[in-house]
Amino acid sequence: MDRKDVRARIAALPTWAGVVATVLCFLFAVRLLGTATGALTPTLQRFVAANHVSALPALGTGWLVATLLGNETVVAAVSLSLHASGLLTASQLLLLVVGSRLGATGIVLVVGALDALRGRAVAAGTTVGVGSSLELGLLASGLTAVVYLPTAVGGYLLLRWLRVDSLDGVTAALGRGVAGHGVTVPTVFEPVAASVIEWVGAPLAAAGAVVLLFVSLDVADRVLDSVDGDRVRAWVTTGLDNRWRAGAVGFVVTALTTSVAFSLGIVVPLYSRGYLDRRETAPYVLGANVGTLADTLVVAMLLGDGGGVVAVVAVGVVASAITLVVLLALDPVVRAVSVGLDTVRRSPWHTVAALAGFLAVPAGFVVFG
Repeated sequence: MDRKDVRARIAALPTWAGVVATVLCFLFAVRLLGTATGALTPTLQRFVAANHVSALPALGTGWLVATLLGNETVVAAVSLSLHASGLLTASQLLLLVVGSRLGATGIVLVVGALDALRGRAVAAGTTVGVGSSLELGLLASGLTAVVYLPTAVGGYLLLRWLRVDSLDGVTAALGRGVAGHGVTVPTVFEPVAASVIEWVGAPLAAAGAVVLLFVSLDVADRVLDSVDGDRVRAWVTTGLDNRWRAGAVGFVVTALTTSVAFSLGIVVPLYSRGYLDRRETAPYVLGANVGTLADTLVVAMLLGDGGGVVAVVAVGVVASAITLVVLLALDPVVRAVSVGLDTVRRSPWHTVAALAGFLAVPAGFVVFG
């Protein structure tokens, strides 16, 4: 059975069955990753000690890996499992998570750029105007940078002020509190995860857990493909006439679907046909940027990682505060971002330069930070 047949069978499943399969696969992947990372802690501690990760390299690593993998959730999940095993500080975790958010729009930007360079753009199964997905990707990337680059600084300083890395007792108590409220991976997965590790070894189990995370997210994408895009698009459109409602809609759609590509993809046809302009779309994108933290918080809670929960909440609080400021000053922000958009769209060479810059900045953080 080839990959197309597998995807066709997944798409043919009832929506509820796809949701159940996604949740079970995701839960088991998180449990397996956490258990395998714990088993690998002695080996990983030696590696981490020999390769200390400072602030800028952590930020750049999260950004670059999320862009190259086309998935920020996996990067955040792996980072959280490393933190839960004591291999990363809360500050390093925060910067990796922020970096993964900066890279989250990378796949939208890359696909949009390739579509524009080929002279066409396709989104949600609908042929749209040339460069539409590129422009939306550029808009999303610009707004993400406006929010999350200051968030990296503000969140890092907030954690240092709270001294989260030194509050082992507090974060451990928070972890126990999270577990005490039943927000943990079901214990039925514990013996299964332990058996898998005993059978194949911790390194292969960890790699398999990452693959399972990708599989669960791929199944989620297939389930989203079965959703009536026109109906969702109609619901989204009703909330875009007001910046605050638009931000809330973007947050809800992204938090529920855990997919920036989906939440942005459903507005591409509206944007390309001129039904939405940059100012109307920007609040939706800003809300989506905050909503993408929802699945990261869920993973931290599932792992019972108190420090991880604090770090993710710190990112969310700072990012939300900055987003509110941006929404209040929406017009000048959109005008500033539009200058960059118009420059990049001026020629194919500018588009290539923008893509190169999107990858060069995090690479520079990693190499020279």
